[in-house]
Amino acid sequence: MFWLDAAAIGYGAFRRADGALRFDGHYHRAGFPAGCFAEGPLGGVLREADAFQAALESCLADLPGGAPSSASLVLPDDWLRLAFTDVPELSAKRELRDEMLRFKLKRLVPFRVEDLRLAATAVAPLAADAARVGASGRGEGAGETSGVRVMIGFAIEQLLQQLEDAFTRAGVHIGRITNASLALSAALTPRFDEEDASLHGVIAVYAHAYTLTFVRAGEPVLYRYKALPGGDRISAGTATAVLRDLRLTRSYLDEQLGHSAANVMLAASPDIARAWSSWIADAFERPPQPVESSTLGLEPGDQPGLSWLEAGTLLGAARLEVA
Repeated sequence: MFWLDAAAIGYGAFRRADGALRFDGHYHRAGFPAGCFAEGPLGGVLREADAFQAALESCLADLPGGAPSSASLVLPDDWLRLAFTDVPELSAKRELRDEMLRFKLKRLVPFRVEDLRLAATAVAPLAADAARVGASGRGEGAGETSGVRVMIGFAIEQLLQQLEDAFTRAGVHIGRITNASLALSAALTPRFDEEDASLHGVIAVYAHAYTLTFVRAGEPVLYRYKALPGGDRISAGTATAVLRDLRLTRSYLDEQLGHSAANVMLAASPDIARAWSSWIADAFERPPQPVESSTLGLEPGDQPGLSWLEAGTLLGAARLEVA
């Protein structure tokens, strides 16, 4: 499994032991020179292809048995964004599906949708949507539906193609691309009973943004990406903006689903975790549970030198691949 950001690339492999995934002891990380990637609201294209190729091959150089033939890739949330919307149907024909998704996405995001690669997954309707369908008498027995709620993932096509080409040159086929928050949520899914209708939230704080991912019955129902203009430094302005956003999120969940999260988890570095825990407790009226090695189901020796982000996203990518 690989994770990537504008500064470095990392690789970690897993094996099954006693029914659980464990790091196999091989973890490699290699940095890039500044400016390797262009900057932009959705990341940017690869500027220094040779430097990226060298870093990638450095990660693979000392692996027993050589490079894996296939792997998953985890990108930062600002490079691979998510959005929810409703479509009349999710066509099996790629051209028709992409045309509908681009039409819908154009109304939701401030990006040129023609330059994006899209992928969509059908998800369960929100409780409020389901109630409206039931009240109208449609969608129950007569074969009529009110449409399909979908989660759309989108990223710059040129950037993804550049990355895939680089991996191909290194002998690795990238079979799945996801973002850090979806991978982290997947790493925590053993704690979320798929038969449980309760809502579970994962709030992840990165260097320049934070995300809110809420899952019900093992399926994402809400995702929000919020930039932190001042970075993850704690300030009065940050506190006011974050607390307001968390309260609005709580109100939205109450309105759409009839209840807010039964369990909220916080993934943040230790120096900012206390402040974020206070804000979350204020907004959701319950303290969050910190994401730690034990939360991820990892033994202390499973993640030597890895941060919660590296360990959680690599583990989540592995679980998504196994699933």
